[in-house]
Amino acid sequence: MQSVVESRRGENLVMTIILEQNVDEENIRTRKVQMLAGASQLATCTGRDRVIKQIRQLIETTEGDGALTVTPE
Repeated sequence: MQSVVESRRGENLVMTIILEQNVDEENIRTRKVQMLAGASQLATCTGRDRVIKQIRQLIETTEGDGALTVTPE
């Protein structure tokens, strides 16, 4: 995780995640994902699992950098 910033009196977190993937021995592919999530969503195991699921879905369905607003299921 590159950065985490609180917003709106601690109700939300804005995060920047840098993902790295080895392409071969000399090259690394990077992607940047910016994410907005409610702090309360990250306070429980179930909430964290939902956030991880949404990040995984973004990574698997898009190419390059991306942005994500995490929503409760």
